[in-house]
Amino acid sequence: MGMSKEKKSWRGTDLILRLELGGRVIHEGRVTELTFPLQIGRKSVCVWNVPVEERSVSGLHAELSVRKGKELVIRDIGSRNGIFVMGARVTEQRLTAGVQVTIG
Repeated sequence: MGMSKEKKSWRGTDLILRLELGGRVIHEGRVTELTFPLQIGRKSVCVWNVPVEERSVSGLHAELSVRKGKELVIRDIGSRNGIFVMGARVTEQRLTAGVQVTIG
């Protein structure tokens, strides 16, 4: 799957997104201040990089994007180990306050 090139802005409720690894925050930002789409993975082209030593995360693992200005969505972009919400593997998940997604 290719990465989306269309930049979209967020017009919904101001949320904070946090990427944690081993209990430590490695990226964090207010949704209103981020540029979408936002890629997560080990490759240097990703906006939110995961250390290359973290082998459970693919080079291009997931992408956060905005739909209709008010829906924040995370989707798997061809990762090896998937994304999970409440233990269930998903290919795409709408994000709302309090939702925790596990990657890798």
